[in-house]
Amino acid sequence: CTFCSFYQDREFACRTTEEFAKHCHGVRELLGEGVKLRRSIFLADGNALVLSRERLFPIMETATATFPGMPVHGFVDVFSGERRTAAEWSELRDLGLERVHVGLETGSDSLLAWLNKPGSAEESFGFVSTLKEAGLKVALIFMVGAGGWLYANEHRETTVALAEQLPLQKGD
Repeated sequence: CTFCSFYQDREFACRTTEEFAKHCHGVRELLGEGVKLRRSIFLADGNALVLSRERLFPIMETATATFPGMPVHGFVDVFSGERRTAAEWSELRDLGLERVHVGLETGSDSLLAWLNKPGSAEESFGFVSTLKEAGLKVALIFMVGAGGWLYANEHRETTVALAEQLPLQKGD
């Protein structure tokens, strides 16, 4: 995307289940009793929830086995996440996924195009609705100031309108 240089210098990669298990145990050991102060597990880096079922499910199982009783949170952008059905998101919920952090960015289709992002506000609405149908909580991420003064009014108005239409509930 035009605004982001976050991942431009490295390719998307996923740890193997074995590497992830080793990482989880290392984190658990590092935190020690401090693990009791944590309220959730966050699958990071960018777009972790976009992984295929075959790769993501074992990771979820490993995370919840290593940190029993802790809900899992993760990020996905709206343009990648829409590939899963509500039933598939429900399966992930059953494995411990509680909240999906969604990069909606803006409610403005023209600003999305200007930012070189695919999709539309309508797709964003559909994706969040799918997550809610699956019984998941959502955390919405909008980009304050995206598009500068050129898009300021449109960005604000369309983003507020989108947020007001979304099927949000307490806990989102």
